[in-house]
Amino acid sequence: QGETWDLVLTVMDPDDQVNPLDLSSWSARCQFRQTIASSTVIASPTPVVTDGPNGVVSLSLTATQTAAITATTMYYDVEVESPAGRVIRILKGVITLDTEVTR
Repeated sequence: QGETWDLVLTVMDPDDQVNPLDLSSWSARCQFRQTIASSTVIASPTPVVTDGPNGVVSLSLTATQTAAITATTMYYDVEVESPAGRVIRILKGVITLDTEVTR
């Protein structure tokens, strides 16, 4: 909370798990929600395919964006989508907010 958050992921080809998935022309998305079923999005990091041929996706939130988060536990996932509509969830989990002390 209150700090810049960055995450860089390398997506492996789900068919062989050895080579990176070529994400050229793919898009990515990510959302944080207080519960999996919640209709309210708490945060939506901006994922960008930064190196398509090597399967690299970067996500970030600014310090201002993380300072606005008040939920202490959130669920998230990161998905990539091909131009043809194939969707692959590349990461999911639970986030526990580390609240900011210094303001």
